[in-house]
Amino acid sequence: MKASAVRYLVDAGPLIGAFSPRDRWHEWSRETLRALGAETYTTETVFAEAGHLLKPYPRGLVQLLRSLHEGKVRFLPVYPRQAARCVELALKYPERMDVGDASLVILSEAYPAAKLVTLDLADFGIYRRRDGRPVPLIAPGVSDGYAVEEPGAPYTVDPLGRERMASTGRKPRRPRTVRN
Repeated sequence: MKASAVRYLVDAGPLIGAFSPRDRWHEWSRETLRALGAETYTTETVFAEAGHLLKPYPRGLVQLLRSLHEGKVRFLPVYPRQAARCVELALKYPERMDVGDASLVILSEAYPAAKLVTLDLADFGIYRRRDGRPVPLIAPGVSDGYAVEEPGAPYTVDPLGRERMASTGRKPRRPRTVRN
């Protein structure tokens, strides 16, 4: 696939949020994905994570699967071809990186103009591509595609890569999916 054809990548958090009305990020996720007006791409690993976490919400799980069937969410292959790069990322970020995050960083390297829709600013604000550049993000509190402070933004990333509340400078609580 041509790199220019992939405009948006999506993490598990917004997929869960969009299809779970009880999720804290439901409105933001649903409206953001709707506003993109284009297909979003992800990996089977990330999609499986979202599906697993939506299991307690059968309607949400069915909607997630329909989004795949209707072509709103599409898969891009990463493994096994990029397994060595996944190992590099896991070694570089041993306390943060998981297989799903690694797959999205790898896709961001392959499709550098694509923006990642995520709720995980704590991790994706720190991860860097092989060329040293940050992953362009669409996330709550992120302006111009990068994790930088803007007036009134709920989150910022300080020069050491630590996520902070823009208003107080304190470490924020990480977004959580509500499970019942």
